[in-house]
Amino acid sequence: MARPDITLRITRLTVLEALNMSRCVIAGMRNDPHFPEPKIPLDILEQQTDRFQELITEATHGTRQALLQRDAVFAELRDMLTAQAWYVRSCAAGDAVILAGSGFPLRKQPEPIGPLAAPQNLVASYTGRRGTIALKWKPVRGAITYRVWIAIGDILNEENWSEVLIQSRTKVEVQELTSGIHYWFRVDALGTAGFGAASGMAGCMAA
Repeated sequence: MARPDITLRITRLTVLEALNMSRCVIAGMRNDPHFPEPKIPLDILEQQTDRFQELITEATHGTRQALLQRDAVFAELRDMLTAQAWYVRSCAAGDAVILAGSGFPLRKQPEPIGPLAAPQNLVASYTGRRGTIALKWKPVRGAITYRVWIAIGDILNEENWSEVLIQSRTKVEVQELTSGIHYWFRVDALGTAGFGAASGMAGCMAA
């Protein structure tokens, strides 16, 4: 599992999201012993937030000048929140409880994908080029790379299958095959939990 952290996507916040975050941070950090000396003193952050809220109201049906003033204070508030977020991270040292108590939202933890599904819709196509067969299949969610297997003859005998290549794309041309031989292929995907199930088989004769 990834180390707990707070979101640092502050520059992407909307006006109202930034206002709400600032209020939450002020309430969360105030009187919290884990944050004895905030990078931005809370009184200053609160004054900036109050001013920002006033300008939001004025700019709603106001002049272009009011809108420009709001945007200028908005940029300053984002910078303040960013500085405060880095301070919180340094104080919390990855402690989820302390991070959450700051008022900053916690970053979502990626969900483990687990064993990967088998690649679907594997197609082996005649290319017309000597000794070359084209393969394609649908991507598998969570796949890091794909392993392509090849077989000749009895495809139910696992000893006839051998790994021919590993790559990250879902299209490939297998080359240097023997013309007039019918080849069979299958694909499996590699994820964080290892290789998943193999795809269905697809066959084609090499030109």
